[in-house]
Amino acid sequence: IKALAVEPTTLEDFVAYVDLLTPLPPRAAQCTKEIQLVDDMYILLDDYDAQVPPADLEKLALIHTMFAKFREALAQAQVLRSRLQPTHYKSLERLITSAGSQLDALNQRLNAPAFQDPASIPRSQLIELADIRSAVMELKIKMERYAKWQATLDLPVDSMSALQATIAKLDRMQSLWEAVDKWQQLMDQYNNMPFSSLNKANIARDVEALGEQAETLLASHDRSAAHVSQSLIDKVNQYKKILPCILELANPVLRPRHWARLFETVNQPYDEETVFTLAQLSEYNILDHQQLVFEVSALATGEHELETTLVSIRDVWESATLQMVPYNNKTKNVYILHAVDDLQSLAEDHEVTLANMLSSSYISGIQPQVEAMRTKLVQVLQVLDEWAACQRVWSHLEPIFSQYEMQRQMSSQTTRFRVVDRRWRAIMRNALREPKVLVATASPGLAATLQESNRVMQAIQRSLDHYLDAKRVAFPRFFLLSDPELLEVLSMLHSPPGVRPLLPKMFPRIKELIFGTTEEVENKPRNFLQSFLGSPGLSLSFTNAANVISPSAAVGASWPGEILGMVCPTG
Repeated sequence: IKALAVEPTTLEDFVAYVDLLTPLPPRAAQCTKEIQLVDDMYILLDDYDAQVPPADLEKLALIHTMFAKFREALAQAQVLRSRLQPTHYKSLERLITSAGSQLDALNQRLNAPAFQDPASIPRSQLIELADIRSAVMELKIKMERYAKWQATLDLPVDSMSALQATIAKLDRMQSLWEAVDKWQQLMDQYNNMPFSSLNKANIARDVEALGEQAETLLASHDRSAAHVSQSLIDKVNQYKKILPCILELANPVLRPRHWARLFETVNQPYDEETVFTLAQLSEYNILDHQQLVFEVSALATGEHELETTLVSIRDVWESATLQMVPYNNKTKNVYILHAVDDLQSLAEDHEVTLANMLSSSYISGIQPQVEAMRTKLVQVLQVLDEWAACQRVWSHLEPIFSQYEMQRQMSSQTTRFRVVDRRWRAIMRNALREPKVLVATASPGLAATLQESNRVMQAIQRSLDHYLDAKRVAFPRFFLLSDPELLEVLSMLHSPPGVRPLLPKMFPRIKELIFGTTEEVENKPRNFLQSFLGSPGLSLSFTNAANVISPSAAVGASWPGEILGMVCPTG
């Protein structure tokens, strides 16, 4: 009741007053019904002579009094509203009109010639747009409040479509000038930063993105800003014409020698310490020589691929080592090469790869390095071939000339082999100390030493072959034995029982020989043939003293012939 009695003096107070007043008439009607219901209940109590406490009757009277005052105040408030309404309606109308005028002024600022001029400074335009946006947002708050007041006063509510159109235009204008500003910043950045720091992927991505954005802005803008959008599109399209050349120049594999060639074409000095920018390249007219740029970039890419292959091969061989295993004999601390075939195959493959690289049209820049690496691999192959050949023959001859009987029978060849053996062991000791392939195979004199050792061992092998042939001619039954078997027999001539496993090859009818030992002669045990075993059920014993094998026969090759004479007297 007190709030309704206060007369509003301002438009804002009047709107609040109306907002308070509007829901009261329906509430008053509802209260009237509820009070009537209470009155009917008290009447019913009176009809039945019910005793009602005086306090309750006083409350009922107070309700009627206060409700009457409320209805009176509500009626006066409605009269007051009707009286004040025209004045405040006009005030609201003036405010809305003023807001419209402010909006028109802001639109005029958006339509300023500077926003339609492609030559305008983007940063200045963005500052102006930020100021306009601030004013528009303040105006939006006011107009939203005025619309709310219109709804409260039951007046037609302004749709604010003009404000929304202004905001949309402001957004488009800001997007356009932000794009123009970004383009200018990118150009400043690309043109003035050290060219070696440019990222070709970022350049291509940024230019393409701004081009698409400019096309979208051109389609969304009205005619007033079309010049700015079109100007941005023209700049992007013009840049796209030289972009492929820029991207090729930004090839990260370009080396100083490539840049020197480009700078020489435009008569500009260059050294490895030269720092230049895209703006300088443009000033030097290097971008006008697109064909040359593409050729140099392609050359750099091809050379880089070859360099990558060369580095890969070089890394493999700088870490490659000779694998060595202990030699399986009674001699300690002697090693031989292991898996040398794998190294040879790898060296052959890489040598072929390097040879193919030398035939590439991109080889000129790294030809000396490739030729040097190929020369190393050729040397590795030559040395490994000699080394492997030397190891094969040495491994074959070493157990032969380690036997006393062979040393005695081939003394001169044994002497020659011992020289080779000392060289071989020295080579393997050096390789064990420095197993890196490139270092070991480049050891001074190694190749010559291996070649000389191979020549000597080939001569020894020929002498050994002649020696074995002579033994076979002396006793044809030796033709039934292979070279290793014959060498085993010859090494056991001083101990005939040790040759028994091979006798069946020389004498197919003999399955086993039984030897005996008698008293010593000249401090040596005397072996004699007791008997032999033939096919199942067949055996023959010898008791005649003439059939005893003498100690002197044990050191020659005659006792197998004696056996032959015993078994087959006719020969």
